[in-house]
Amino acid sequence: MRSLLPQSVFELSVCAALVLGVGACSTGRGPRDLASDDFRTRDRFADLTLLTLWGGNREPVSALEVVRKADAAGLTYSAVKMKDDAAPHSRWDQDLRASTALDYTFPRVDRSNRVITVECDVVWDELESGRKGKWGEGNRFLVALLHGYPKKGPKFGDLERTKEGHPFGRPAYHYRIRNIAMGMGAMMSYGGGAAGPEGEFEKYNHDGKTYWLPGFISSPARGEAPGDEKSYDGTKSPYPKTPTRKGGRVASDKEWRHLTWRVYPERMELFYRRPGAPVEEDRQVFFMDIPRIPAGSDAVERLRKRLASAHGLEELKELPPLYNWFPTVEAVRFYFRGNKTYLANVRVWVAATR
Repeated sequence: MRSLLPQSVFELSVCAALVLGVGACSTGRGPRDLASDDFRTRDRFADLTLLTLWGGNREPVSALEVVRKADAAGLTYSAVKMKDDAAPHSRWDQDLRASTALDYTFPRVDRSNRVITVECDVVWDELESGRKGKWGEGNRFLVALLHGYPKKGPKFGDLERTKEGHPFGRPAYHYRIRNIAMGMGAMMSYGGGAAGPEGEFEKYNHDGKTYWLPGFISSPARGEAPGDEKSYDGTKSPYPKTPTRKGGRVASDKEWRHLTWRVYPERMELFYRRPGAPVEEDRQVFFMDIPRIPAGSDAVERLRKRLASAHGLEELKELPPLYNWFPTVEAVRFYFRGNKTYLANVRVWVAATR
């Protein structure tokens, strides 16, 4: 079966390449769009749910749909969500295999002197309480910048091809938001998996078969769930003692949230505000210092001191597990864990740092 990256995505990439210059990017300092989507059509994103069969379907059928969604104030957008009849098949051990996601590709961006901004609007149908067993994981929303993405995109059958490279790309940086009414509702991290510092999506073995889970990124700390890993002193401390940065409540079932994720060469920041509000109303969820890895033991010691100082620690004895700095990215993935999440107005753009 042919690649499921729509032709328009490749056309968008070509246009961006002419502006940015593939790999090297532009010498200009102005912002340049890498991807944008208002979901008035379905031809700009790659639908990963078409890469497997689910729910008794005998041919690929999308588990995503575009709908009109209004918040409590009546603000209405065209949005993409998981179909209700797909939800019973969307778990990691079910037909869809956590592939309820959509991808956008763009020319490889050299991150050494550029800031990548990923913006979108998100709203939920409901929030979970935050009490035991109701952590908001069932309808979590994840955004990941990818590297090592295949040139022609993933194909039908790639979910089962776990010994042939990384057909769904590799996670460089990502954040997730739980649909939670209280407690730690947001997380951010680097890499993923426990196999090495380059990051990978999870592989799952079920009924003797192993397959990829393109929406699941485990912690670099021995593969544990992000936020549950322990640091070198045995505590569940946040980044930089562990790989995961934690933040407060972000999700809303009352109003659209405009999310802005800025990934600078050595710092990540996540903000939210009401769509249409001025940028001055941005509320910072958290930031994460992500410096380059210098050579030499003295330089690594300076790196530990920098991370400790940036995040308010008196001392950092070790770098977080499998810490890595990723020099390039070439795709972004949006993943829905459940059918209560709506995504609208995606924009990904890049600009030179000052």
